[in-house]
Amino acid sequence: MYGKNSIVLLIDEGNTYVKWAVFDQKQQLASGIKKTISATFIISLQRQFPGLKNIFLSSVRQKGITKLASLKSWNIQQLNPKSSLPFKSLYKTPKSLGADRKALVSAACTFYPAHDVLIIGAGTCITYDFKDRNNVYHGGAISPGLQMRLDAMAQFTAKLPKLNAQKLISTEGNDTNSAMFKGALEGLTHEINGFIDTYKKTYGASLKIMLSGGDALRLESSLKRRIFVEPHLVLYGLLSLYELNQK
Repeated sequence: MYGKNSIVLLIDEGNTYVKWAVFDQKQQLASGIKKTISATFIISLQRQFPGLKNIFLSSVRQKGITKLASLKSWNIQQLNPKSSLPFKSLYKTPKSLGADRKALVSAACTFYPAHDVLIIGAGTCITYDFKDRNNVYHGGAISPGLQMRLDAMAQFTAKLPKLNAQKLISTEGNDTNSAMFKGALEGLTHEINGFIDTYKKTYGASLKIMLSGGDALRLESSLKRRIFVEPHLVLYGLLSLYELNQK
């Protein structure tokens, strides 16, 4: 399926961070999160995994990863509008559909190929994507993520402070900082629970829910439904897309 070498480096370049993983067929050998990915870092991975020459990447940034141009001897592929997908899309503006959302839906097709699935990506933005049991993608919704909600309160008011969502902040609501964080976090969880309830009413109890992204683990305990949680689900989606586009 992969040609002479089955080892591949998968790169997910998001709005804030770059997630990466090295897979040998279905086995994950290594993974991590960085601000940027450099050619030097990739070469260091090659020393750790001899024979690593394949890279499959996705990017939601306008220019994508440009620092890999020096790796001329590598097989580098980027998820793009012409890439084969494991689902039929009903999205009316396919060129504007983010690579991360394509990867999440692809992962859902791999894990639950015969089920209706709502996939929630909890990153810089919150994305909601739905694919049905016939692997038809219907689109979804996009809303501000946790940090973006906090940033908006600070930016569009005169006195509210700028808070870092990655720090542990109380949700007591008895001071300005904790009141802001309580509003952002609990408002987000109510939104997600509301989306889940709406889709459950439409598609029934058999609907599968998948949660991914940097804030997935933080949000999991606040959600009232049993869900499939994998913070790096995009990378598993990229693996399925890599496999599909080698055939």
